[in-house]
Amino acid sequence: MVVKEGEGAYVLWYQGRNKVGQKHNQIGRAVSADGIAWTRAPDTPVLSHSGIGGAFDEIDVGAPAVIFDGATYMMWYGGRGRSKPAIGLATSGDGIAWTKWAGNPVLRGDAGQFDTNGAASPHVVRTPGGYLMSYTGTDGVGVTRIGIATSADGMTWVKSAANPVLAGSAGAWDAGGVKEACMVLDAGTYRLWYAGF
Repeated sequence: MVVKEGEGAYVLWYQGRNKVGQKHNQIGRAVSADGIAWTRAPDTPVLSHSGIGGAFDEIDVGAPAVIFDGATYMMWYGGRGRSKPAIGLATSGDGIAWTKWAGNPVLRGDAGQFDTNGAASPHVVRTPGGYLMSYTGTDGVGVTRIGIATSADGMTWVKSAANPVLAGSAGAWDAGGVKEACMVLDAGTYRLWYAGF
């Protein structure tokens, strides 16, 4: 996830993991003057898994989506514990030191729905009324589809009654499922890019 901060300043938050040991995914930070050459920040990683037994992000955190409103950074991220993946929120004043929201997770799957086995890979855009999130839902047999949810404050989310809003097409290149969407609001039109398999 890249945020442009003024002229000639880009900040990237990304998911990474080590090659040895427990290999837990964490979120790092890098900076660039041109959006091409990146330097990992010395404070990386900036967000780690909790390691707390039973927590939604006990084992991994990743897939960060960041919005900066000029004063506060908000990061929505995927968390994985011993049960189903869910989506959490963290906030920061500088994009480096993050505080996880006490009410996490902010979005999880619902029994018997397209996301019954978890919600992951959030992407959030600001809208006139608040925020719109696209996310990957996994059903009971492992098929992934894309859903959306809305929020006025970024903490309390309401899933769309139309979910899933995007699924793979039988016989097509994405017949096996769709996931990991990236969305923008472009002159009144939402445009979404996604991975299909």
